[in-house]
Amino acid sequence: RPFDIGDRVTLSQPGCDPVLYPLLVREIDGLRTHFITASCELLLVENHALRALSVVNLSRSPATCLRVPVQVPVSTPASQMTGLVDAVQQYCAEAVVDWLPGGVEAQFASTDFAQGHMNLNLWVTCRHPPADVNAVYGARSALLLFVHAYMESSGIEYIKPLAPIQWRDGGASGQPPPASRVPSQLPRSSERGNRVDGTTDATLGEQDRGSISFSWWGRNL
Repeated sequence: RPFDIGDRVTLSQPGCDPVLYPLLVREIDGLRTHFITASCELLLVENHALRALSVVNLSRSPATCLRVPVQVPVSTPASQMTGLVDAVQQYCAEAVVDWLPGGVEAQFASTDFAQGHMNLNLWVTCRHPPADVNAVYGARSALLLFVHAYMESSGIEYIKPLAPIQWRDGGASGQPPPASRVPSQLPRSSERGNRVDGTTDATLGEQDRGSISFSWWGRNL
């Protein structure tokens, strides 16, 4: 029997992540099982349908190992990166109410050159039972707030990289456009047109429309 009344569980298709937050088992009868969702709604699932689902019983699971993803700029020096990981380890060692000392590992998952950041996964072991969902997510939120505060205080910030302004000449010369045809300043945000590919085009006069366009990655100016 995968669960009993009062257990907290997650349900999913085999090999897939759970779609719903942890459910509380309220009642089990001959035809269906009654669950209480995270938003206090009653969910009824036919017992024959449960047989085809993967069940994770949080009430019977050991200590929770959480993955906390963090994005850091690719330009971050190695010393600051090491300092960030050391600070997280020290934080978890001091916050013994929430975390198990020595249960912190840092792994670089990937690098997003287009966005200009590296994806750092922090694996931390929570002291709270997995079934105590509020305590687990509360500890995770507090850790994220600490990481944000540390990165801000140490000068580690996330900045979208700039792409050079590109020009396209309607003629076949392949030469840059005359200076007289280049706008003296970039258009205001209200004059830009958003494009599906994430870039924006500057609005030019009718005489230049179709011959020259300026594009750059969308930024918060």
